[in-house]
Amino acid sequence: METMINALIESYVSALAQRSIETIDSLLHPEFKVIVNKSVPHQLSTFLSKTSYLDLIRSGKAGGDDYKIEDLSIHVMGPTAMAQYTLHGRQTIMHVFLQFIQEDEDWKIVSNMPYVTACAHA
Repeated sequence: METMINALIESYVSALAQRSIETIDSLLHPEFKVIVNKSVPHQLSTFLSKTSYLDLIRSGKAGGDDYKIEDLSIHVMGPTAMAQYTLHGRQTIMHVFLQFIQEDEDWKIVSNMPYVTACAHA
């Protein structure tokens, strides 16, 4: 199962770098959410729907960087899984926490909770 999750993460990060909306959409569960938890001081937590997240990518406000995955850790328990890793890009460094569920044989990402620690735009 960890091999499948690892492949899903690599596909997700690659699609994010290329801003491939169709691929990203296919990897995300319909109820997918992004939770941005105070990456910027004095910012409130923000919850994004799948549609809002895809719109950010489509508009060029997210993704589009060359990313390198480091310190990947995957935990699987039955039909649920969690992964955490550090994502290094030219513009950002973030710690990412993903949650997954398995439906039939397919794994889907249900949430992404990134914590940005460095950003060229900030």
